[in-house]
Amino acid sequence: MSDRIENAQQEYDIGPDNDGIGEGRAGVPRGWAISFWVMVAWMVYYVYAYTPMFSGWTQTAGLDQVAR
Repeated sequence: MSDRIENAQQEYDIGPDNDGIGEGRAGVPRGWAISFWVMVAWMVYYVYAYTPMFSGWTQTAGLDQVAR
């Protein structure tokens, strides 16, 4: 079976520069990286702020405050 897998990999292996368009070696753009980490920080805050186990916040308590 491993012989079949090796043959399949060799048969369908396409070189990195088969049409003149390469993937390049550039990293993630700075704006995308900043956006990602801001989103992660916001998600951590959101879970902390609105999970009753951490903050005691509940939808019922919030509605009671609005109704007063």
